[in-house]
Amino acid sequence: KACAVMDSGIVEDPVLERAFRGHGAPVRAVCFGPSMKQVVSASDDKSIYVWHFKLQMRPSKLLGHTKEVHGLDLSSTGEIIASASADRTVRLWRNSARTKSTTLTGHTAGVRSVAFDPTDRWLVTASDDKLVKIWSSWDRRFKASLVGHTNWVRSARFSSDGETVASGGDDNTVRIWNVEAKTCLASFVDHSASVNQVRFHHSEPVVASASMDGTVKLFDTRAGNVVQHYAAHSGGATSVAFHPTQRLLLSSSEDRSVRLWDLREGKNVWMAMGHEGSVNDVHFARDGEFFTTASSDSHVFVWRMRGTSGESLNDRLADSALQESLKPRSRRTLDTSAASGHTSLMASGRSPGVRAASAPSTRPPETFQPAARAGLARPPPQVEVSDSLIPIPWTPERASASPPSRDTVPVPAALTIKDAPEITAALQEMWKQMSKVVRAVQVMDRRLQLTEESVVKLQQQVARP
Repeated sequence: KACAVMDSGIVEDPVLERAFRGHGAPVRAVCFGPSMKQVVSASDDKSIYVWHFKLQMRPSKLLGHTKEVHGLDLSSTGEIIASASADRTVRLWRNSARTKSTTLTGHTAGVRSVAFDPTDRWLVTASDDKLVKIWSSWDRRFKASLVGHTNWVRSARFSSDGETVASGGDDNTVRIWNVEAKTCLASFVDHSASVNQVRFHHSEPVVASASMDGTVKLFDTRAGNVVQHYAAHSGGATSVAFHPTQRLLLSSSEDRSVRLWDLREGKNVWMAMGHEGSVNDVHFARDGEFFTTASSDSHVFVWRMRGTSGESLNDRLADSALQESLKPRSRRTLDTSAASGHTSLMASGRSPGVRAASAPSTRPPETFQPAARAGLARPPPQVEVSDSLIPIPWTPERASASPPSRDTVPVPAALTIKDAPEITAALQEMWKQMSKVVRAVQVMDRRLQLTEESVVKLQQQVARP
């Protein structure tokens, strides 16, 4: 079942599309295949399952690890599966029905996570031996160790450019590393319990973390600040996942719930319940229309995201982004305030919970703008921001209010000409009509992409013997 906590006017409750059952123990990790034809899961039963969406296809079961499998990742093409296990090894598998694995050894304790870099050339692993290691996936060799954590490391991930790595562990820290120099750029000590998972934003220098203290935090890796804080769950937060549009964030927890967060408005959109055990991992499909969850109840669920009014979620988000881009860009000074379940901690300079090993950037925090433009961060006090970018605090009145009409498009003040009302009216009408055309073109472009994808899938099915 799924229940809505509050309505953002963009996203409706998710729909449970598929349940995969077969593991004999808690499922620790899950991810979609890039072609949306498979879901891969790893479990404490020492196995990896490759689930197919075609009902007539049986799942593939990969065996080789001798202890629990804690983590996994797929290459960008979906051809290689990487798995991390408590048996101290990492294995690389060909994604096929009959496959053998290549074993990477080097850690002296259980391996908690594994992840490819964007080029699929490198792997990063996190282990109970307190180390983060870099490996070559091409020649299957160890390359470097990142030393600094003082307790088990539970998660490590590459940034979208592959130049930095984020890690988190039982020393309650999130650390940012320079891969080439093998040095720690910053250490965030804001969590009060173990950090279970870290994830990079796809286009901004922002890292999200999920912690056993029940919170989800977003860190600006350049400015060295906590830019968003969510008291997310009543139990430990186990994982986080950014939506491909970058506006939404999923989090899962030991309290058996999955929550969706609107990063631009800083609020909880909905909470989904369905698993009978801790939800250990969440992962978005590449198109953002589906997400999958892994649970200690040994089940893997696939959910479908929905936009309002029966629209595709991506179409609804694109339409919302257009509305934002058309708002007037007058500038004023913002005084930060808290929203329900959300507290902004950004301030001038570094936050009290940050230890900098070496300054990652000489640019002062006050001039750091990309994350704010993406709607990820509440700006610090006395920073000029555009009206359209200010996160609006949640109130009961806003929650019950109807979303704005899709035909209501703000008209820039620059189109108002004094002493010429007729010309002003004509310009404003032209603006409104052009705005409608732009929105229609965006929706048509998205639907054309979906049509092309459907044609390609159909051609592939026809070509099969």
